[in-house]
Amino acid sequence: MSITIYTYSDPYNLAGEPYWEEIKTCPYFCASQTLVNGMKAIYNGDFLQGRVTTVQYLLDAMYKDWESTKTKVRQHAILDQIMTNGVDQTLEPQMQQNLLRAFIFNRDEVFNSIRVFFELNVNPNDILKEKLTPEQKLIVKVYQLILSSGSLRDFSIGDDLTEDAMDEVIDSAMKRAKEGCNVDAIKKDHLVIHGIHQFTPIMLRAIEQLSQYKKVILLFNYQTQYSAMPAITARKEQELARNVIT
Repeated sequence: MSITIYTYSDPYNLAGEPYWEEIKTCPYFCASQTLVNGMKAIYNGDFLQGRVTTVQYLLDAMYKDWESTKTKVRQHAILDQIMTNGVDQTLEPQMQQNLLRAFIFNRDEVFNSIRVFFELNVNPNDILKEKLTPEQKLIVKVYQLILSSGSLRDFSIGDDLTEDAMDEVIDSAMKRAKEGCNVDAIKKDHLVIHGIHQFTPIMLRAIEQLSQYKKVILLFNYQTQYSAMPAITARKEQELARNVIT
């Protein structure tokens, strides 16, 4: 459907914003539990546990296999096998061994880099390889090997969610936040994601997928006096949320 950005200057007066009626009854996902607690404390009549929870619950529901220990173990094994067999046979044996040792030493960083490629659904043909270092080229090579192998299924995140499946994902996130949450009473044609100032690749993927069927509302604290300093507004929002619950 769409992605819409709404802003506010005073978190204590969201009810005075023109979009209040639109956001007060839909699924609502916050950047942190601290922000969830703050919203519930200020707007306890509307922001109830379950309907309002963290964006992590939503991500876990959408990509439960991707974040599972079982999946990560399989992916680690695949990368280890690729590196052991040799990634680029055009390299001299000594260079291959040096790179292998470097990759083993930085195993977690390589693993996370490969997962980011899949989370962003990167097309290797769009990468300007002439701008890369030898190490970066090797990581791209590993990515391409996985794409062209039977191991691709172990790195598949899944983009085939239907609208009904997306509703089930949202219901699952709310039920996990509160057992017995009456999800049938919550209108799910739009949802709010509140206070995300640093988007991870998997968050961007989720927002893109959600927006195919839902109106996704991104809600940010914005103050005109800090228009060129977004980090300050992010800190201010966090401080205000902490103040509410202390």
